[in-house]
Amino acid sequence: MKKFVILFVFSVLFFSGLNASDNVTEQIKAQLISQFKVGNYNIGSKYIIAIPPNETAYFGWADAFIEIHISAKTDAFVKLNILGVKSQTKIAAGDILKIDETMGLNKSTTECREYNLATSKTIIIEADVPVAVSVFNLKSATGEGYSAIPVELWGTSYIHSSYYDYNETPTIEFSGGFLILGSEDDTKVEVTLRGVGDKNLATIKNDLSKSIGDQISFNLDEGEVYQIASDGKTIGEYDLTGTAINSDKPVGVISYHLRTVIPIFMTSSRDNLCEMMSPVKSLSTEYASISFDREGSDKGDLFRIIATEDNTSFSVKWYDLDTKKMINSKSGILKKAGDFQEISSVKSATANAYSITGSSIFQSDKPIMLMQYAYSGEWDGKNYDPFMLSVPAIDQYITHTVIQTPPTSLIDCKLTLIAKVEEGDNINERLNSIMLDGNSLTNTYPTFSTNRIPGTNLYWLRLNMPTGTHYIYGDGIVKFTAFQYGIVKNNNYGFTVAASYKSKFEKDTMKPEITKIGENPNPTIFEFNIKDNRYFEIDEITYKDSQIWFEPLTMLNDEFGFESYNFKQAETEFDWKFEAHDNYNVKLEVEDIYKPASAKFFVADYAGNITIDSVSYTPNLLYCKDSVINFGKIPVKESKEKVLAFVNTSGVDFKIHSILLSNQNNYSIKNIENSTVLKKDDSLFITLDYSPQVISSLDKAMLYIETDNIKYQWELQGSSFEDV
Repeated sequence: MKKFVILFVFSVLFFSGLNASDNVTEQIKAQLISQFKVGNYNIGSKYIIAIPPNETAYFGWADAFIEIHISAKTDAFVKLNILGVKSQTKIAAGDILKIDETMGLNKSTTECREYNLATSKTIIIEADVPVAVSVFNLKSATGEGYSAIPVELWGTSYIHSSYYDYNETPTIEFSGGFLILGSEDDTKVEVTLRGVGDKNLATIKNDLSKSIGDQISFNLDEGEVYQIASDGKTIGEYDLTGTAINSDKPVGVISYHLRTVIPIFMTSSRDNLCEMMSPVKSLSTEYASISFDREGSDKGDLFRIIATEDNTSFSVKWYDLDTKKMINSKSGILKKAGDFQEISSVKSATANAYSITGSSIFQSDKPIMLMQYAYSGEWDGKNYDPFMLSVPAIDQYITHTVIQTPPTSLIDCKLTLIAKVEEGDNINERLNSIMLDGNSLTNTYPTFSTNRIPGTNLYWLRLNMPTGTHYIYGDGIVKFTAFQYGIVKNNNYGFTVAASYKSKFEKDTMKPEITKIGENPNPTIFEFNIKDNRYFEIDEITYKDSQIWFEPLTMLNDEFGFESYNFKQAETEFDWKFEAHDNYNVKLEVEDIYKPASAKFFVADYAGNITIDSVSYTPNLLYCKDSVINFGKIPVKESKEKVLAFVNTSGVDFKIHSILLSNQNNYSIKNIENSTVLKKDDSLFITLDYSPQVISSLDKAMLYIETDNIKYQWELQGSSFEDV
C-alpha cells in the first residue's frame, strides 16, 4: 500500500484560545521569570552612563578607582563605547565584566567636571540580552555608586534630589548637583531650578546669573551629558533639591553631592552621595522602607519627601522591627511642586528624635518622590557614612532582578528586601517562592514570613550578601523591591537594585492573540498569526512590553500536564534569535502524517502576559488487508469482480471526498457503500470490476481514495489471454 499527502480539503481539531487553568499560566510565568526571559523592568539591553564628580578635585590617591560592573543571567554579547573608544566582548552567565582603568576609565579624567555645557563624557553599553550595570567611584575617604537604569526605561520628566551645600573651607566647596544624559539626537531639555536658599547669596557653579527660580535650556545629542550644580558656598543653606528636569525625548538623570556630612552640623564622617533618579512617571503615592542596618544603631535614617505637584498632603508612620509597635508618625502639606519635607530635623542636635527607624509606610494624595539617606558615622559612632538612594513606590515592585555585589575589596554588603503579597493570596506560598540563587529565602531565613510591616501585606528581610552576581526571583505573582548597601575599601555605597521605572499606565496587560490563518492547502501544515495589541492608558509610544523576545512559540513537552509530539519546531519568517516582533506569522508542520500529532504551546510577550493554545492532527487511517489488489488472469472480454473492505482505524469519523480510478478502460467501480462519511471502526465497501479488452501480460491501474487529510492509493493488477 502506498500513501501520500494530497494538497486537498482537510479537517483538524484546533482549539483556539485553550482555556488552561490559571495555575498553569502561573507556573509558566514563574519558569520564564526564573530564566529572566520576561518582565525585565530593572535591567535592559542599552545603557548610557556617566561618572559624577566625587570630592572637589582628583587628588591622585593610589587606591582610588572607578569601575563599571556588567553581568547577566545568560551569556551576553556586549558592545562598548568607552569615552569614544569602541570595542566588543562576551560575558559568560553569572560572570562580572569589570570596566576599569585598564579599559579606559582613567580615574583622573573620567569624572564629569564640566558645568553648564554638553560633553561626550559617557560610556555606552549595548547587549544582546538584558544585563545589569552598576557603577562605583571610590577614593581613599569618600565614595558611592549607583545602579544604572537602562535607556529603554528612561523618562522625560525628573526631579533632582541631593543635599545641602557643605562649605568646609573657603577653598573646599562641596555642592550638590546632577547630570542629564541624552538618549537621542536633538533632545530639547528645560531645567527649572528649585530648592531652598537665598538666590541673592547662592548661584549655580560657573554661572553667577542662575539661581533658584531661573530656567536653563539646552539641547543634547545621544551620548552627551550636561551638568548643573550649586556653588557650594554655604553650609546647610542652599540646596537645589526639587529642581525640575523636562525634555521632549527620554533622558537619564544622575543626582549627586561631592561630599557631605549628615546631619549638616557634623564635623567629620563626610562622604559622596550618588543615585540614578527614577523618572516622575514611575513615582506614586505609597512607599515602604526599612531602616539601614547600622551595627545596632537606633538613630535611624534621614528621609526626604518631595512633591511633584502643588498642595500635596503626606503622612508617614514608622514601627519597631521587633515589637511592631508604632514609634511615631508625621504628616504635612507640601505647598508647591518641588518642595520637600525632611524627617528628621537635621539642623539640630535632636535630629534622631524624629529620624525614622524600623519599618515605615509613606502615603500621599499626589505622587511624591521619596529619598532615604544614611547618616554620618560620627552621628551614631558606627562604621557607616552618608549615602542616598531613591525608594521605589510599592506599585513599582518587580518579580526578579540581577544583583552585583562589588568584587573589589568588599568589606560588607547588605541587602534589604521588601515583598508584597496580594490580598487573598497564600502568604507562605508566595514568600516561599522567592529564590536567591535558587534557594528559597524563607528556608534560609524563616523570620521572613513573620517580618510584616504593621497594617500592610508587606514582608521584609535583611541579609548579608557575598561577593558576586546573584539572582532573585519569585513565582511571577509576588513582587518585591530591594536596596543594596555596604562598604567597599572603607567607603560606603547604597542604591536600589529592584524596581520598575515604567509608569503603571505603560505596562502591557493584554495577552498575545493567536489566530489560525485560513486553510493551508497542505493539511499537515498549520499557520497562525501572533499579535500583541497591548493596552496602556497612555499609548503614544510602542513599548517593548508587547514584543516576543525569546521564542515566537514555545512547545510544552511533558510540562504542566501537557504533552506535544509529532510536530516539527515552529518556523517564522524571521530569525527569532535576533529579532523581536509584536505581529508575525508562525508555521507548525506534522512530522509523520500517518501518526497522530499534538502541539500544546504558549506565547509570552516581554511583559510576561501568556497565551496558551493547542493544535492536534488525527490522520484518516484506512486499512485494507491487501496492499496490492490482484484480479488474477482472465480471458479477454470477460470480467471479474472483487468486493474490497477499507476499515476506518483512525478512532474518529472522517469524510471520503473522492474515489477515483486511473485506468477506466479495463477497470471500473461497480458499487460504493458508505462513500460520504466513514464512522470510526466502520468499513468502506467498494466493488471493483476488471474487464480486459485486449490481451495483456500485466494490466495495471490505481485506485485513489481521498480523505480529509490523506490521499491513499492502491495498485490494481490483472492479466488477460485469448480464450480459444
